[in-house]
Amino acid sequence: MIAININILIICGLLMTVALLAPLLSPFFRKRGIVSLLHEGANTAAEEEPQELQPMTVVITTHDNAEDLERNLPKFLHQDYPAGFRVIVVADKSDNDTVDVLKRFAGSQSAASETAIDGNENIKLSAVNAQLYYILLPSSSRYMSRKKLGVTLGVKAAKTEWVLLTDPFCSPASDQWLRKMASKATEDKNLVVGYTCYNQDTPGFMRFERIQTAFYLMRRALGGTACRTLPSNLMFRKAEFLEQEGYKGNLELIRGEYDFIVNKYARPGGTALVLSPDAWMIEDKPNKKTWRDKHLFAIASRPKLCRRKGLSLLYALDQTALHATLLLLLAATAVMGCMQEWMGLGITACALIANVIVNTVVSRSAVKPFDEGLSTSSLYFYQLRILWSRMAMQFRFWHANKLDFTTHKQ
Repeated sequence: MIAININILIICGLLMTVALLAPLLSPFFRKRGIVSLLHEGANTAAEEEPQELQPMTVVITTHDNAEDLERNLPKFLHQDYPAGFRVIVVADKSDNDTVDVLKRFAGSQSAASETAIDGNENIKLSAVNAQLYYILLPSSSRYMSRKKLGVTLGVKAAKTEWVLLTDPFCSPASDQWLRKMASKATEDKNLVVGYTCYNQDTPGFMRFERIQTAFYLMRRALGGTACRTLPSNLMFRKAEFLEQEGYKGNLELIRGEYDFIVNKYARPGGTALVLSPDAWMIEDKPNKKTWRDKHLFAIASRPKLCRRKGLSLLYALDQTALHATLLLLLAATAVMGCMQEWMGLGITACALIANVIVNTVVSRSAVKPFDEGLSTSSLYFYQLRILWSRMAMQFRFWHANKLDFTTHKQ
């Protein structure tokens, strides 16, 4: 009887050790470089910029986003940026509502010039004021997504070396956004990555998943060669983009415009992260279809990405540790109860509670600087839900028409 009790105690001790150590296999525990960079950016005054600012170009591609553009465009145009900048909006020629919005911003200063594309179709590049330009895409484009075509034409129209790519359904967190991003555009960098959060109207799980994804991607960029990035806040060099033929190699895929730039052009130590809250981009609440489609297009793009296996393995390790620990502790608690080992039952139940608490504390300390509004009591369950959500997305992708993700329909 004594031997059995000693064995039970040993088993319970091991279970408690596992419960306390398992949370260390979490993207939120590996936060030191990320959070320190965030605080460093927040505490850096504008006048302490390490280098002289240079002119910049902001490229916004839009498709049926007239309301978003009208609401957010003023925030792009009214940046505190003394070096001068241009905002180039690329819109569909047939999108009358968006064109009307652009014309209203243009006022009476509209002027146009024609440029031939493919020898037989035209786009219109109109200088509308000292900062805003727009490009109207032709009604059709073959073998290339309109999003990537819009980015390419916007980059070609830029007059500056650095181009900042974003979307009309996002808005800068402050008028220091462009200044903070541009401050990292140094000679030794060719990519500058900023953070994009969802607004507070967005459901908590979507916001949490965005933060967790960012932790994986930012750590990869800090520790080596970046693999991909969150959308809507990316700066890169025009010369490199054009010299290496832009999206060549993934033109047939409709989306992935941010991921493919980072994946193709990133080099070791060449990516700068800007995590100052002033440099954040705030994305409007997506509807369920938009959110789901983003994940499906990301799955479609994944096979084209280099250096993705390391991220996938790390994610699998983290999720295995999280779920295996929970199942182990639940099973041990049930067995102790069935065996009427009341002391063992108490210890395993405490181990289970301790695991949840430690997981929550670790994730809360990492998530709070990015989103104070997330419910602390929900964080552990959000972590569990992510795996099942992604499995559901993978299942949807397996049953989707793969032609929906490509411009090559033949």
